[in-house]
Amino acid sequence: MLTEERVLSFEYTTKVIPRRGTGKGSLTNSTTTDGMVDGASSLSGDIIISDLETAEEKEHSKSTSTINKIFNILFFFIITNYIFQIIYNILYLIKLLVKYNYINFSSKRVIHIKREKSMSENVRIPAVAGQFYDGDEESLKKTLENCFYDSRGPGEIPKISKGNKKILGLVVPHAGYIFSGPIAAHSFHTLGINGFADIFIILGPDHTGMGSGVSVMTEGFWKTPLGTVPINKNIGEALRKGIIDEDPTAHTYEHSIEVQLPFLQFISDKLGFNFVPICMSMQDYDTSKEVGEIMAEAIKNQDKRVVIIASSDFSHVGFNYMNMPPENMRADEYAEKQDMLAIDQILKLNPRGLIEKVHEKSITMCGYGPVAAMLTAAKKLGAIRGELLKYGTSYEVHPGTSCVGYGAIAIY
Repeated sequence: MLTEERVLSFEYTTKVIPRRGTGKGSLTNSTTTDGMVDGASSLSGDIIISDLETAEEKEHSKSTSTINKIFNILFFFIITNYIFQIIYNILYLIKLLVKYNYINFSSKRVIHIKREKSMSENVRIPAVAGQFYDGDEESLKKTLENCFYDSRGPGEIPKISKGNKKILGLVVPHAGYIFSGPIAAHSFHTLGINGFADIFIILGPDHTGMGSGVSVMTEGFWKTPLGTVPINKNIGEALRKGIIDEDPTAHTYEHSIEVQLPFLQFISDKLGFNFVPICMSMQDYDTSKEVGEIMAEAIKNQDKRVVIIASSDFSHVGFNYMNMPPENMRADEYAEKQDMLAIDQILKLNPRGLIEKVHEKSITMCGYGPVAAMLTAAKKLGAIRGELLKYGTSYEVHPGTSCVGYGAIAIY
């Protein structure tokens, strides 16, 4: 018979289950204190069975519970940290917007420009006013002034003078003024102190995918918060040949050319100027070479001064652009390393070398085609050297895991 003492000596718990029918019970294959099978024995009354929970299983369950608690704590920490990072980025962005007058809390409203119907079909309404730059005249003037006096800027607003350098081309970034405005200011400062120009041909990459592969507008006006700028019809029509099509559609929402106009309006000191926009979605060497040759031919026939502006940002690095830097290298460090390879070719006035280097090193420069076209034209017009005026990245404004490189370059 199974005594009470023997039952209590088990190393694991037992359950008592009534027998069916008679209320009598028997214990079969009961486990002894050393874990061996004791053989069949009978016991009147209830059946006592094991719930199969050994001491080792209890210890394993306890360890698993501890691991789960640690995992939950780590998960909570990661999620909390992620939320705080988002809040920090939002607050930092608001700070920048206030600093550059994109948000005016005194008037309790966000400065913006409404997209209105054009006065005529020949007036292009700004696509990114209130986004890449301020949407009203006074705030925009203040922001442009800040770009020149910023610690990354040239330190002064240029006074138009003849200077001693004949500028044939410029490379200028086209990001939001918060990020690239002070770098762009170096190009426009050099332009201002060396005679400005009567006509500008502004080339930019096609970010929207709209329109022809290479698109020019030959007539009309472009509007900004600082006024309207006319398109030079004579040069526009002279450029409309070969691979260059007339297609206003490509320019409707493209920002790379638009963001250059407020700078020109701001430093022109009320001098009149006009321009021709060319938008390029095709950026291979043959296309860029042909565009450059067409521009050089059109400019040679002009008795007024013409400067070509190539609008381009340099490397786009980090998670936001699916272009991660090497291990143990910050995004801005990798961007600068890559960009200097491209800038070296630009300073050598080597359009073919620029495009080859961009492809060879996977440099994520968005406007290499417009830059190559500008270099081609400038060389045909007598350019002999280039100068890096300023290099910077968006990391200087907003440190993070992603950044974009910016370069201000003059071609003489």
